Amino acid sequence: MSEDGGQKGFTLLEVLVASVILAGSLAALLPALSGSLRQMRAAGTRQAALLVAQSVLAGVEADPLDAPRQGVSSGLRWSVSVSPEGSASGDLAAYRASVVVSPEGGAPVQLDTIVLGRRS
Repeated sequence: MSEDGGQKGFTLLEVLVASVILAGSLAALLPALSGSLRQMRAAGTRQAALLVAQSVLAGVEADPLDAPRQGVSSGLRWSVSVSPEGSASGDLAAYRASVVVSPEGGAPVQLDTIVLGRRS
């Protein structure tokens, strides 16, 4: 601050220097904020894919042999594969069920489980 004729205040040069420092700081922070937003969006997409996979697996557990094999849920494509697991005894057999959910622009999410169902 300078004093000119008894008036107190900032000079134009001080205001310009402060503005340049502020602009430089904001320019350095923007890429970090943008990266954080991308990561949050990717995490939200992955969470949605996991929820869809769990929902589809619940349907497969109810009836492994008659469950739908592919579809779209909440805008996410999914596919199911069911294969016999081990030997069957009595009326029940074990099946390995695998669900793959493919979010657009993201890594696929896969969930696997073993379920009991009627023999084929």
